[in-house]
Parts: sequence; C-alpha cells; structure tokens
Amino acid sequence: MLMGPAERPRLVPAAAVGAALLALATMTWQQTKIWRDTETLWLRALSVAPSSVAHSNLGLTLARRGDTKGAIPHYHEAIRLRPVFAEAWNNLALAQAQQGDVAGAESSLREAVRLKPRFATAWSNLGMMRARQGRSGEAVAAYREALRLQPDHADAHGNLGATLDAQGQGEEALRHLREA
Repeated sequence: MLMGPAERPRLVPAAAVGAALLALATMTWQQTKIWRDTETLWLRALSVAPSSVAHSNLGLTLARRGDTKGAIPHYHEAIRLRPVFAEAWNNLALAQAQQGDVAGAESSLREAVRLKPRFATAWSNLGMMRARQGRSGEAVAAYREALRLQPDHADAHGNLGATLDAQGQGEEALRHLREA
C-alpha cells in the first residue's frame, strides 16, 4: 500500500523515538554493569568527577553498612572540598561517635550548627552527644532547639523525653515520648 505525503512524516518521528529508546536502553544496560549497588555508584562518580557530595554520600553508604572507619576519610574529604557542608560535618560526627570519639563528634556537630543554625537534626545529634557526656542540661537545651526548628522531629522528642525522665521530670518526659 502506498502512503501519501501526509502519512510519511509521521513515520520519521516514530522511527527516531524508537532509535532513541533503543540507544538509552543499551546505555542503561551498560551502566548496570558498573553500578551494581550504591557503593559502586559513588565510587564511579568519584572516579569521573570528585565532589564533596559524592564523598559524603559514599561515606554515608559505608557507614550504613557498618564501616564507619572507612566512612570518616570520605567525610573529611567532603569537608576539605566544601568546608561549609554542614551535612558532611553532621555525618562525620555520627561516625566519630560510633568510633567512640564523643568529644570529636560534639566538635563536628557544633561546626554543623554554626554553619547551618536551622539544622534541626544536627541540634538533636548535638543533644545526644552532650547527654552521652553526662551534660543533661545542655542536652535538653539542644533538643529544645531542634524542636523549636522542627516541631515534629521524632528523634529530638524521644531523646528529650528520655533525658527529662532521667532528670525526674516524668510528666513532660511522657508528653515528648508520646509525641515521638
């Protein structure tokens, strides 16, 4: 069957779309050989274009699988590349705490909240470090700041509740624990 001139132009875009989809599918298949998991994805990203985000995310990936010792150098590199990266300071602090360096973790968290004063999670984590050091009054203040910034922060509510309970403030503790 012969096509008229009005029907021919429709085949060209359809063929181009089909070719583009085939090319994209081939490229995706090739990349899945490289990016088997999150760690290989970030390692590949670092080999192509090192960045603070890639180092921080690789650190997170390593820390989540339990390799906090391996995560710490990536957080340090992320911070070296971008010293104002508050999230990397926060993540470094959590890894330091896992390694038993509570003082270092507190210092990193102080830097995170200095850089990003409205970072509720860092305030909550700072409260946790202070509580670990037996500084419950300072811990309560940090948890309250986290909740001022983010009233629905479950971890801050839970940690504040536990700290207040240890201080004998059961009624307020129970309110925060319920909120958590």
